[in-house]
Amino acid sequence: ALRATSPLARVIWQRGPLEGQDRSTALMRLAHVCCTSGITPSMCHVIVVDADKRWGKYHARGASGMEHIAKIVERAYGNH
Repeated sequence: ALRATSPLARVIWQRGPLEGQDRSTALMRLAHVCCTSGITPSMCHVIVVDADKRWGKYHARGASGMEHIAKIVERAYGNH
């Protein structure tokens, strides 16, 4: 999935949040970049979940964490 995204999405996924930036903001940015790269919302969801597991934010929260990720993807695609 990540191969189909832009180079910026791959950099965000690999490096994680910038110094001084929280993980939520980085996940939102990643979702927006996936959207503008032409990735489907379902593929974006997979990428954001994977990034979240790498960075440690919502995945440990179970179902409520997955709801947060779904909302991030919905917001990213709702703005375009």
